[in-house]
Amino acid sequence: MQQRREARAAEAAASKPDLVILELGTNDLLNNVALRTTRTNLVRLIRRFQTAVARIILAGMIADDRRGATYKQGFDALYPALATKYALPLYPYFLEGVANDPALTQEGGLHPNAAGVRAIVTRVAPLVERTLDEMGAKPQ
Repeated sequence: MQQRREARAAEAAASKPDLVILELGTNDLLNNVALRTTRTNLVRLIRRFQTAVARIILAGMIADDRRGATYKQGFDALYPALATKYALPLYPYFLEGVANDPALTQEGGLHPNAAGVRAIVTRVAPLVERTLDEMGAKPQ
């Protein structure tokens, strides 16, 4: 999985994007990946895209309680800490208002359906627009 993630990131960075919305960690959380590994992977991606001169919006996640309070506290603090360290705009919880809503998720409540994706886009759009304004992007 790591090699595949690295290959996708390299390909995306090579395209020289102006703006990247970076959301990583949900599957790590579900698959019991060590918090240190998730942090390392996020840092690697942040640096890769910054080297490609892309602006990054970090889209965070929030852990549920299944791994215990200590893990949840560390996981939930990860995204704000990285956003601060790397001066990135942060959308704190990528699935805000969508997770576990049967009307917005596929069976199982984890993955957004089409309506859920629309809800995510609607919620993230103001931060994307602000970031584009800061970048001096002009609507076409």
